[in-house]
Amino acid sequence: MDKLTECSFSDYLPQALKNDTDISAIGKAVSEQLHKLAIDNERVVIYKNIDILPETVIDMLAYDLHIDWYDSSYSVDEKRRIVKNCIKVHKFCGTKYAVETALKSIYPESEIVEWFEYGGKPFCFKAIIYDSANDKAKQHKVISKIKYYKNARSVLEEVIYRVPIDGTANLFSAVIAGYKRKIIDVEVKNYGLE
Repeated sequence: MDKLTECSFSDYLPQALKNDTDISAIGKAVSEQLHKLAIDNERVVIYKNIDILPETVIDMLAYDLHIDWYDSSYSVDEKRRIVKNCIKVHKFCGTKYAVETALKSIYPESEIVEWFEYGGKPFCFKAIIYDSANDKAKQHKVISKIKYYKNARSVLEEVIYRVPIDGTANLFSAVIAGYKRKIIDVEVKNYGLE
């Protein structure tokens, strides 16, 4: 902990007062109260304790912090990552960093690829998401989350889901123009997708 829980208030009294039994008793009582206060202070430090807070508290924090990409159906670990990253996302809203950070809270191995990185149309971008669970409901929610945190002039051209299944990767591409989905099966041999 800290020095408040390790020391006694009586240790800091002058020698003349340490010998007085009444003052020593007061020092002991003050020390006990300071120890309780120090322990209570540790409990209210939210961000330091985010990994041990109950799920209901995390849900309340998400509401209080106005985390618009938060969904109560996410796992506890995903919720914790979202709350930890929310301040960074709000601070850099409208940038590639904000979209990628919000996305990585849900899908840690995801990335945003901008138009100049793949030879696309100016101000377009793609989201590449590695989704080992292949959760269709979560995949449909991602588009609205990305659109909320992206730059207003940027266009989400495509969302690509890479789902490893026994040496085969199913690439699910949600084309944003009309939200059409196309499925492409690709045989992958030992490219780290096992």
